[in-house]
Formats: sequence, structure tokens, C-alpha cells
Amino acid sequence: MAFFFFFFFFFFFLFFFKAFFFFFFFFFFFFLFFELSFFFFFFFFFFFFFFIIKFFFFFFFFFFFFFFSLLFFFFFFFFFFFFVFFEVIFFFFFFFFFFFYFFKKCFFFFFFFFFFFFFF
Repeated sequence: MAFFFFFFFFFFFLFFFKAFFFFFFFFFFFFLFFELSFFFFFFFFFFFFFFIIKFFFFFFFFFFFFFFSLLFFFFFFFFFFFFVFFEVIFFFFFFFFFFFYFFKKCFFFFFFFFFFFFFF
């Protein structure tokens, strides 16, 4: 019986840490390579690109300066709200995925534990 308790808790914590580290490293690298790249692309591209064009046309036409100011304003808020919406979907999806994966493992091991506890 002591061996069975050791066997159960050993594999329970083994699957627990496997699920935890899988979620942690996958979340960390996905955040590092995807979200930061999207973040830097958004700020470097739209910030510098539109401001360079805006100040370039400012020396020639005031209308283009006003036009690109409005264009930058709409692009900025559009991609800002898109980024926030994407972040909300991203966090909900991966947290629900982690909890589903973790509680599936917990249910399997608790069922395994009570099955052997009551029938053997």
C-alpha cells in the first residue's frame, strides 16, 4: 500500500510538472517570438513610417500633412484595439487550454487512485 501511494503521488506530480512546464515554456517562447515581434513591427513600422512621410510632405503641402496625421491616427487606434483584442483572445485560449490539460490529468489520476483503493 505504501508502494502504491508512492507510485500514485510520484506519477501524479510527474504529470503535473510536465503539464506545468509544457505550458510555461510554450507560453514563454510564443510570447517572446510572436507577440514581441508583432509589438515591434507595429511601433517601428507605423510610428517611423508615418511620421517620416508626414514630416516629408509637411515641407511641401499642408494638406498632405493633415491627411497623413489623420491616417496615422486611424491606423494607430485600429491596430491598438486589434492588438488588445488579440491579447484577450490569446490569454483566454491558452489559460483554458492549460486548465483543461491539467484537470484532465488530475481526473485520470484520481480515478486511478480511487479505483485501486476501493477494489484492491
